Amino acid sequence: IRDRELIGWGICTFRQLKGGGKVDQGNSLDTNCDERDTLRVNTLRSSGFIPQDLMTLHLSRSLSEPIPPIQLPDGFTIRPVSGEQEVDALVALYHDAYGSEIMKRDDVLSIMRTTSYDRELDLVVVSPGGRLAGLCTCNIEEELSKVLPHPLGSTDPVLVHPDFQGKGIARALIWSGWEKLKSRGIEQAELSTSSQNSKGIAAFTKAGYRIDGRLQWFSHPVS
Repeated sequence: IRDRELIGWGICTFRQLKGGGKVDQGNSLDTNCDERDTLRVNTLRSSGFIPQDLMTLHLSRSLSEPIPPIQLPDGFTIRPVSGEQEVDALVALYHDAYGSEIMKRDDVLSIMRTTSYDRELDLVVVSPGGRLAGLCTCNIEEELSKVLPHPLGSTDPVLVHPDFQGKGIARALIWSGWEKLKSRGIEQAELSTSSQNSKGIAAFTKAGYRIDGRLQWFSHPVS
């Protein structure tokens, strides 16, 4: 009953915000939950939430397992991001890899200027011609690691320029990221991606990640 009350409150609040012009995008209230949580799934369905085709996949990999030797195509190199002077090249890589302007210059700069940013964990692959071919940003989940049985890190996002896909670059970035995290005492790595990212899922699982959870998305139309 309490879950339904909370959901009802959320829908009512969203309507009020929408009516007051404080929510300017979308006409639906969205949420997700573990597909195995049948109680919550049924509660959402009975409250008018409609399951969507989209899922968020969670992948993980124990770093106690051997990490394969990193291999790159001839002439390609892997290194940390050089700093803010490389921001424009990084933004262009995001745009080309995602096919959208989801990341802007200020977004990348704001990440670099946070106190938790570690340039040594922000990895790029460089082509023989000097272009950025791929990126993998690693993070150490310090707060989560305090309550988990093992220190946790992530390699997220991992992206490769369309011109350089199919060359094993994503795999090399992930393995290099695992090595970096392991050297910092991290025992498990993770990442998340959309169920619609078929190329990414194939690359991540081929590198050694395993899917260990799926979050089902639900949407409630709110006029």
